[in-house]
Formats: sequence, structure tokens, C-alpha cells
Amino acid sequence: MSSKWKVKIEKVGETIEARIFEAVVIDTGEEYPFKVTVDKTYSEELFGKSIPLILLVQQSFMFLLEREPVTSILRDFNLREIQTYFPEYEETMRTLFAA
Repeated sequence: MSSKWKVKIEKVGETIEARIFEAVVIDTGEEYPFKVTVDKTYSEELFGKSIPLILLVQQSFMFLLEREPVTSILRDFNLREIQTYFPEYEETMRTLFAA
């Protein structure tokens, strides 16, 4: 992972089905805000166990930033959508969190 980016994640809301996070990516002094929705059951579906969703969001941003410019990342998305654009996403996350 590159140390070029700094990613700040904060939980800002919750619904019955999901948690909502605000992410700010700092890249060469500029800040890029994002809104990320994560289904409450997603980590259990993905890993067979619950992991801290804030950590999953942070690692997901690192995954995205290694593959595309910060300006290409959707500003408002559900974490599940990453798999649509990057088929290796879920397997990469499984490997990362299995370690």
C-alpha cells in the first residue's frame, strides 16, 4: 500500500439495514469527501464473521486508490458496488482479513 494517501473514516449514520460512513481521502494536500453505505451483514457474508466495518471501509479505499485516481471513485456508493467494477475486490478483502 502506498503511503501517498491518508484516509479518514467516520461513522455518520445508521439505518435498520446499513451503516453510513463519511470518508475523506487526502491526496497531495487536497481533500476528497465520500459517503459510503455498508450493509450491516456484509462483513459476515464476505468473511463468515463480523469485522469492524470502519476497518473494512478504510481497506476498501486503499484497494480503490491502488487501482484508480481518487477523482474517479464514486462520491456516494454502497461498498457492495466495488465488486461490480473490480471483480477481484471481495477475494482481495478475504485474503487481507484472513491474515
